[in-house]
Amino acid sequence: KTISLHNLKLAIKHPQLVGRGLNRFYYRFNRKLQQRQRLTTSKEWDNMFILDACPFEMFRETSELPGKLTKANSSASCTAEFLREEFHNRDMNDTVYITANPMLSRKSDEIDVEFHQVVNVWNTAHWDKELQTVPPKALSAEAQKISDDYPNKRIIVHFIQPHYPFIGELGKSAFDFNSPELSEGPSGLPFWMKIMINEIEVGDEKIYASMKEN
Repeated sequence: KTISLHNLKLAIKHPQLVGRGLNRFYYRFNRKLQQRQRLTTSKEWDNMFILDACPFEMFRETSELPGKLTKANSSASCTAEFLREEFHNRDMNDTVYITANPMLSRKSDEIDVEFHQVVNVWNTAHWDKELQTVPPKALSAEAQKISDDYPNKRIIVHFIQPHYPFIGELGKSAFDFNSPELSEGPSGLPFWMKIMINEIEVGDEKIYASMKEN
């Protein structure tokens, strides 16, 4: 794949990001080796809930859902690639996709999928300007209403949480996502990359605790 001039400049200026890029390259081209699978086709299901960026161990520590918890390899390591791997070139007219994440809309020119309906909750009054996200209770309520309207369709509900921005008391006190440092910053890089290049100095424990709180 061609490397853009922008990415090349970033790599020269922030060599820490090269390792991240190589890691994504390795997993992208070694999916068979990793025995990754499309989660949307690997098993029969009626409702699927995506908890964005949620580590398996964090879910195990916090979940009180009944049933047997099992681990499986994801089809990708970031949202854009996950959506592409799961949905591109697929007819999913039996499914309603309800999302607080704008990535499918942003990548619409790269991901060709036919859902029965896509409900972009992030583009409605449920978007909380102060929190800079869609709170999970709002998405849950909207998803319940929509699922009642489509009793014969499969439902995918894509939560932002536990991905940042952090909406719990600890997270809000530690990270102000309305501040220039986090919303833009001198580098213009996303939040995780700013941490990798030490533009934002914060301990791993505080990040994990804020995600767990989400």
